[in-house]
Amino acid sequence: RGELFAHVQGLFPGEEGSEARRLARECSMLVGMHADEATETIVDSALTYHKPFAIVPCCVFPAQNPHRRTPAGGLVRTTE
Repeated sequence: RGELFAHVQGLFPGEEGSEARRLARECSMLVGMHADEATETIVDSALTYHKPFAIVPCCVFPAQNPHRRTPAGGLVRTTE
């Protein structure tokens, strides 16, 4: 029986031919646990490779992501 998950330390999704890129292509799902600034990259990679994904947020980085808006149009400042 194979491993249930793989932990790869490095830039995601990595360069073409990298282990991280291969795993992103071949995995069944992408999960970001407190992914911080990698959140959008995880979502973009999941969409690129047609994978389901789940993100468990922690920080929203409002100053670095002014394009993220609440339904009322304000800056996203919390995960709630």
